[in-house]
Amino acid sequence: MTSNYPNPEQDYTVLVRCFTFNQSKYIEDALNGFVMQQTTFPFVCLVVDDASTDGEQEVIKTWMERECDMADAKYVDIPTANVVIVPHKTNCNCTMAVYLLKENLYRQREKKMDHVTPWREHCRYEALCEGDDYWTEPLKLQKQVYFMNSHSEYSMCFHNAVLHWEDGREEDHSFSNVKDRNYSGVEIFEKWIVPTASVLLRKEVYSSAIYRKAVKNPYFRYGDIILFLSCAKCGKVRGMSNCMSVYRKQEGGVTYNVTTKYSIAHAFHSLNIYKEFGNEYKNLSVDFFMKTILNSYLMTRGDGNPQHKLLWSAFKVQPIITIKFVWKRFFRKDYIKKFFLGG
Repeated sequence: MTSNYPNPEQDYTVLVRCFTFNQSKYIEDALNGFVMQQTTFPFVCLVVDDASTDGEQEVIKTWMERECDMADAKYVDIPTANVVIVPHKTNCNCTMAVYLLKENLYRQREKKMDHVTPWREHCRYEALCEGDDYWTEPLKLQKQVYFMNSHSEYSMCFHNAVLHWEDGREEDHSFSNVKDRNYSGVEIFEKWIVPTASVLLRKEVYSSAIYRKAVKNPYFRYGDIILFLSCAKCGKVRGMSNCMSVYRKQEGGVTYNVTTKYSIAHAFHSLNIYKEFGNEYKNLSVDFFMKTILNSYLMTRGDGNPQHKLLWSAFKVQPIITIKFVWKRFFRKDYIKKFFLGG
């Protein structure tokens, strides 16, 4: 960590981590969801704009001028970012720590996370929210912290959310069918039921052996599921049925448009889950791998798409695993039908 990075001057109960890039149309919704939280404890909102090119940094500055007590703002210029640390005007428990990065650090994860580390060390829990999602319940943090404080055996809790398509292709509906109960890591992986903006976790998960090993795996593409499965290894995970946030599907989102290259990366991401998290994930990992690879084949089959070569080169990435686990599954009738007939 760079020595001149700002250090918190107090402890907080929750660190709200928001990474954002080119989300100028949506970021104010996220910021407003943070500062409306009604809590009995202090929390800090760490907003890291990854050198946006759509004017988002100016939107954030304008929002701070309007909503925060800029007379008490602390400005820090570090090599990677211009930093503003400022209290909210009316929410005395809320502090904003905004990092406006000078260069895009998307492909330099460790360097980007250096901005988070000093704040994490001064917090008990961490809440997540991407710049295009937002919270809708003022008591969201209060409810989750109360639960976690009362149940030390839990490493994470999450809640339901509203799924909103920005282009209007579907009406708003629940993200998933979350119940008020415990969830296993296998359930989370199989059904993808956790909206990222709903999560509150104990910071100790980040220093756990399982998480520190998993984040070094080069085949993983989605940090959220890796974090959730690490939480499931470190303690219990609790679901809450309340819808307290909005998961926005929009054109700039990672999962909005699926290309062949994206599908192949997703396939090997899935295949590596069981290698890091245990044999209870093996059947799901391999099945997800096969289905994604075959779907990728069908996406490009017969249309002369140059990405078709990517599909076959993908099998060269991990040939031993492919031969050992895929061979026998390929001869299931449903896979044969799909591969040869497109059915």
